[in-house]
Amino acid sequence: MAYDTRLLARARDVLEARRRENRREQDRRRALAAEKAPEALELERELTGLMAQVVGAALRKGDDPERAVAEIQQRSARLQERQRLCLERAGLPGDSLDDIYSCPKCRDTGYVLGQACSCLMEEYQKQREAELSRMLRGQSGDFADFRLDIYDEATRPFMAGVLELAKKYAASFTPESQNLLLRGGPGLGKSALCACIARAVFEAGHTVILDTVAGALGQYEAAKFSREHGEAAAREVRRLEESELLLLDDLGTEMLTSFSQSALYGLLDARLTARRPTVLVTGLTPEALAERYNPQLTSRLEGEFTSVQFYGRDQRRKKED
Repeated sequence: MAYDTRLLARARDVLEARRRENRREQDRRRALAAEKAPEALELERELTGLMAQVVGAALRKGDDPERAVAEIQQRSARLQERQRLCLERAGLPGDSLDDIYSCPKCRDTGYVLGQACSCLMEEYQKQREAELSRMLRGQSGDFADFRLDIYDEATRPFMAGVLELAKKYAASFTPESQNLLLRGGPGLGKSALCACIARAVFEAGHTVILDTVAGALGQYEAAKFSREHGEAAAREVRRLEESELLLLDDLGTEMLTSFSQSALYGLLDARLTARRPTVLVTGLTPEALAERYNPQLTSRLEGEFTSVQFYGRDQRRKKED
């Protein structure tokens, strides 16, 4: 499992924003102290000098460093108390000159001794939750909400098998998992089950992208042709190619051009070469896929993906009836 670098960068940005805000508040407090209690800043300079003496005493040879350090610490405590009283007499909080940190452990850097701090990981998790919500676009994405009772008795056993296959795929997902092609007519739950796989694999800690084929190809187009958004789109293209699991809905509904076919082939080829699993969703039959796409792309779809057929009647039409 790998960190999503984009989400981790967002988490770092949040910590950096907190850090800047804390610095602004710290500067505001210092300016107020300089105006109302200038003696407190003089005492602060004395304290800074004492810290240098502590270091020197600790390194001094020949004398008793522990005794020297203890004496300096006592002087420091007296100066700190004088500083506190000075600030309070001026009507300011006694800790007005203290550094301000949202996380004292890492001092808002996000790292402690080179390791990610818990505050960074908490923010990263928040970013993951927000990304999952955005990715699902209002869908539940919960296998428990996938209802088999809406299918008629003839197709229900087949769909129970499809549901079980999807659950096992998500539960046992690894970078070595197979590619899936979910196919069937409209309104059979393909997109819903695709979202369930995405959520389960995402919550297991993997990097996951759930999008439409048109959305993914839009990033390729922007990366190649857009001056304004090309760089950002290029980063999204790298994410599409490098995420541990990519799920693309609506294969066969995108605008078909020579560029779109080339980009789609390039995306699939990059992921297949790197052995990164992909799940595609289509309403087209094998014959319709072969008619729509060039032989190279069709060969990839038919030869590298395990076909999972959905059965039944359009559930949306059943609700209308």
